[in-house]
Amino acid sequence: MNLYFQESKGGIYNWKTYISVICITIGIFFMAQIPLSMVVTKAGQQNVLYSPAIRAMMSYSLFFLLINLPFIAGLFALLFFSYLFHRQKPTTFLSYEKRIRWGMFGWGLFSAFLIIALTDLMYYLTNPSSFTWQYSPERFWPFLIIALLIFPIQVGFEEFFFRGYLLQGISRGTRSIMVGWITTSVLFGLAHSFNLEISEFGFLKMLSVYILLGLGLGIVTILSQGLELALGFHLINNLYVALIKTFPGSSLNTPALFLTPPPQTDHMILEAIIGIVLFIVLSLLPYFKNMPKQPFSIQNRL
Repeated sequence: MNLYFQESKGGIYNWKTYISVICITIGIFFMAQIPLSMVVTKAGQQNVLYSPAIRAMMSYSLFFLLINLPFIAGLFALLFFSYLFHRQKPTTFLSYEKRIRWGMFGWGLFSAFLIIALTDLMYYLTNPSSFTWQYSPERFWPFLIIALLIFPIQVGFEEFFFRGYLLQGISRGTRSIMVGWITTSVLFGLAHSFNLEISEFGFLKMLSVYILLGLGLGIVTILSQGLELALGFHLINNLYVALIKTFPGSSLNTPALFLTPPPQTDHMILEAIIGIVLFIVLSLLPYFKNMPKQPFSIQNRL
């Protein structure tokens, strides 16, 4: 049986409290978007872009903080109300041991960085002219500080919500980890359908990429019985595309070190599959012997 999906003793679990926490968390998440919406409206825009009009009002670091304000509010709401309604401590989302396994988290960071960096190195060696150095110290260093502070919160909310609260809850409620895995992966993809990449590169292609990412991080969570590997991958991926390289059409229009051409949409799904499979194999390799013999077995009901 998979220990990550066991109910903690004393928890108050029923569909009413579960739906209540979801609705409150999502409601607070959207309410926290109001300051950003006001700025975008004042700039006369429809898309969330750091345009010259917004640049005249604030720095990119402040703009980036407003973009991520919903994630900060959402994480606080999820942790507070899940404890208030269920008596569920934040550590129960992290692993079945109810603590963060730092070695596993670090291995997730390293595995993700290795795969992404080697992929870019191969791309650079075959096409070096596609990498444009755009280092701007007055923009990069302030952004680096705020990125290191904000991205762990942003990633923490997404992982705690989708592969923590929802994956655990739906799996318990349906008595099927498989149903929880697929459902949360689809929801994870749909939640990213508001990203700028969707309009730039096509709804179905980008939705498929996000769902594949959700499936990959979900299976890693299930097999490792915790969030550490998924947190490591998600954090490095976001930091890398924010600090190392960016491209036209990215929703993270950041002052990264390099600017590259937009990805080829025809290859995006295949590249996503290869990258995710490599991460699953590499990240789980040291923990193969400790995986549950029946990873999709569950006994408790929500």
